[in-house]
Amino acid sequence: MITVGILPVVWLALLSAPYLSQGVLFHLEEVTQALNHPFHIDLVENSFRTVLLFLLTYGIGILIYLSNRKNYRRGEEHGSAQWGSIRQLHKKYAGPKPSADKILTQNVRISYDGRKHRRNLLTLICGGSGAGKTRFFALPNLFQCNTSFVALDPKGELARNIGNLLKEQDYEVRVLDLINMDRSHCYNPFAYLKSDNDVQRLVTNLFKATTPKGSQSNDPFWDTAASML
Repeated sequence: MITVGILPVVWLALLSAPYLSQGVLFHLEEVTQALNHPFHIDLVENSFRTVLLFLLTYGIGILIYLSNRKNYRRGEEHGSAQWGSIRQLHKKYAGPKPSADKILTQNVRISYDGRKHRRNLLTLICGGSGAGKTRFFALPNLFQCNTSFVALDPKGELARNIGNLLKEQDYEVRVLDLINMDRSHCYNPFAYLKSDNDVQRLVTNLFKATTPKGSQSNDPFWDTAASML
């Protein structure tokens, strides 16, 4: 852009050169005459010096402009923190494909691609019974069918409301019901045992899960023997 500005400066210098006399700029009448014939340029003795003078003035003006071209942020001396708008949040965290995002609110989504926004996807929803945690957050995200899900469904309403939809979308639905076990899918922990360390971890977790909190055994020999067995 600076280079482009040199051309009109040179043109103005050549146009002004015939009217410069003893270093004093030409009069107003002569300015009008020069502008009436913008392409009538006469090369005179001081044309070269006039071009140099105009270019020097132009260069000084550019240097002054660039030296003052700073982000002073006037009026923000005491800080510029403010509440973010919905549009700013959505633009920062949403992905290019809305159906592939996680729904947070009616107008804000967050992409499942954590490398884009460098934020984790953990979301805490606080609300009493009937506040809409399932209806307004869990169900809308499940309806998108855009990733794998593990849902804690003590009432069974998620399985009833969306189970068939997930099957239609080629999801492999598994329900673990610890109350009505005859209608539950099974989990066989022994299928995941590959080494002795896996067995030890399984036994330890099993004993911890079946031992009441705060209870102490009078004779730990039997517990130790059972775990070793």
